[in-house]
Amino acid sequence: MAITSSQLITGIKRRIVMPTSQSLFQPTDLLAFADDIISSDIVTLLESTNQEYFVYKTEIPLVASQSEYSIPYRALGRALRELKMRDTSGNISNMPLINLEDTQLYFNTAFTGLTCGFHFLSDKIHIVPDVPDTLVNNLFMQVWYRLPPSKLIEVTSAATVASVSSPNVVVTSVPPGITVGSQVDFIQGKSGNSIYSMDITVQNISGTTITFTAGEVPTDLVAGDYIAPAGYSPVVNFVPNEVYSYLETLTCHRALVAQSDYEGADRLEKRMEREEKQMKMILEPRIDGEPTVIINPYSLTRNRILSQYSWWSGT
Repeated sequence: MAITSSQLITGIKRRIVMPTSQSLFQPTDLLAFADDIISSDIVTLLESTNQEYFVYKTEIPLVASQSEYSIPYRALGRALRELKMRDTSGNISNMPLINLEDTQLYFNTAFTGLTCGFHFLSDKIHIVPDVPDTLVNNLFMQVWYRLPPSKLIEVTSAATVASVSSPNVVVTSVPPGITVGSQVDFIQGKSGNSIYSMDITVQNISGTTITFTAGEVPTDLVAGDYIAPAGYSPVVNFVPNEVYSYLETLTCHRALVAQSDYEGADRLEKRMEREEKQMKMILEPRIDGEPTVIINPYSLTRNRILSQYSWWSGT
């Protein structure tokens, strides 16, 4: 079962005995505190386990004569997890990171797509050798990056899915933030709260029916899931339910400090330390019965990869 932003707000108020009628903090203020905590503490905690909680994959089609491609704008830290190249036959090859000082070694190499690397150029991925004027095959750059949780909004600011008949989605009600032409995210309504797809444009709204372009409604979308303005969510994406207690505690601490209740904040600090240790015990390892397999990519038995090694090394 998913824990919504409304439940998070209720939990925060219950812990620090915050009156419902108080005017110091609005629900949006508490969610803003929670967003800060998620960015600075929760994401860091989950990343420290090295269990790939936030890894998301997308594919970028290569365009003739275009060698530079933008890093996905939501990528955590403007960083990538991995890059690979895929052709239409399903062949996949690694894209090694090439030092800027060594790029001249590759520009005279014939571009085949499955033997190419990259380096960063400002906020761009620059493919080497350069992509030629004509491409022999359709190629796709597979990009893995860490997608941070979306900013929290109240449940009433998102649309709850009632039924799906693609490209139409019937919702319980359409919030003001979702209009024709606006972009939305499709979000899983169960624990885990994955983002099925992002930045999808609303084509039409009729009553409680939202229409999208054919093929853009995720096949996994079911009743109980959410449609939210792009970049926002009524649930915390990717974070296990067991972490919510820790999130509530940290958010309460932030709220108490903000209202200068330092005594109350001090009382929470030991609880914060204890919960952090408990969270790490639950979160790692993510699987108990399988060790990580270590593969030597330069083994003599891995002929295809070995054949690319001389290209990687510039010899």
